[in-house]
Amino acid sequence: MLLTALAQLRFAASLLFGIRFAAWSLDRLVNAIRETVREFGTLGTDSAEMLNGPVLDEETRREMQSRRFRAQAVRAARETDYYAQLFTRIGVDPKRLGYDDIVRLPVTPKEALRDDPDAFVRRTARPVYRTTTTGTTGKPASVSFSAYEMHTFITSTRSASCRQARSHPKTLC
Repeated sequence: MLLTALAQLRFAASLLFGIRFAAWSLDRLVNAIRETVREFGTLGTDSAEMLNGPVLDEETRREMQSRRFRAQAVRAARETDYYAQLFTRIGVDPKRLGYDDIVRLPVTPKEALRDDPDAFVRRTARPVYRTTTTGTTGKPASVSFSAYEMHTFITSTRSASCRQARSHPKTLC
């Protein structure tokens, strides 16, 4: 139980400060969800308000979103070739991005990913898996994933399976 509480605190810190999720924390929380569903069953439809958390006023919501977006933009500019070049080319300092500046950022064109998929990979990352589209609408596009990303994806998929346990009682939760 203490380990689950620590995992919850670590998960909350990731959400509050925009830092990476700790794999051990995600694993522990998914296991705790599975154990809870096994013991008590799934939550009813009346629990949606409790799960969604508090409603934020517009100013607080915008500030939180701006802070998180800015942190991601700074990280992207620092750690990837594509976003470092993008921010330089459009003359935007990611450290100073405000809520209203977000619309100034161009949508990433599919051609950029097709032409140089490695430009989107963190400079310090060691990709362990690369997937490629079929190319039915043109040149195939590739995306790389690190071991951490694959672990996080698998863990969250397990968690989603647990949420669906109500309709599939034999799910491994």
